[in-house]
Amino acid sequence: MKQYQFLIEEAKNRKNDEENVGLFVKNIENVQGDERDIILFSVGYAKDIDGKMVSQFGPLSRDGGENRLNVAITRAKRKVYIVCSFEPSGWSWVETYAKGVRLLKRYLEYGKAISDNDRLLAQSILNGLVDGTNVQEMHNQLIFDSGFEEEVYNALRNRGYDVHTQIGFSGYRIDLEILDPITKEKYILGIECDGAMYHSSKVARERDIYRQRFLEEKGWVIHRIWSRNGWISKEKEMAKIESVLEQLMSTKIQRV
Repeated sequence: MKQYQFLIEEAKNRKNDEENVGLFVKNIENVQGDERDIILFSVGYAKDIDGKMVSQFGPLSRDGGENRLNVAITRAKRKVYIVCSFEPSGWSWVETYAKGVRLLKRYLEYGKAISDNDRLLAQSILNGLVDGTNVQEMHNQLIFDSGFEEEVYNALRNRGYDVHTQIGFSGYRIDLEILDPITKEKYILGIECDGAMYHSSKVARERDIYRQRFLEEKGWVIHRIWSRNGWISKEKEMAKIESVLEQLMSTKIQRV
């Protein structure tokens, strides 16, 4: 035992010239500023004797918990070894938890995919972290491509919805975006206002089909409103949008 203690102390005090490169053991709350060539990232959660997992995540459950996670997993200059006693993909119930906890699950899933040499799954996990519905900082300018878009915008605002315009993602722009009324952090619905040009151009339609599929893969829900229908019966078209929003909010509440 004394021999092992001596080796541990020696490892703790190791230096490279004047730089301290020794062993350290720290938790996620006080590891900031430390770097080593190799980090062992140990997950302090496991199933108990009854097969149940703990649901208390300390700082990860608080506002900004994702920032603490980011600090903890970026301490290695060369390599990270993850020590985890459970299958991260089975950790399904944390999807309703704080962002920091959800990102920890993604990080563990990514590490498992790399360990299994499943590059396609690893890339898929990374792609899934790019959520195109996150609210962007530059959203305070009103930009309209047509008078019809402005009419729809005003109608939605008059109904109490927080609406942004012409938000871009990966080179694509969406005409109108309705903010999630609960979190205020994501867009719950994107609205496309299509006019006569869309109907008359096959190329435009085909290009927009690909564009919509791409945006939906990134988390967007897209609803189209046709200018002709809007001019004929604006109230009917607004009712359709409100029905879609009610369904989206109902689904979200059920998930939580």
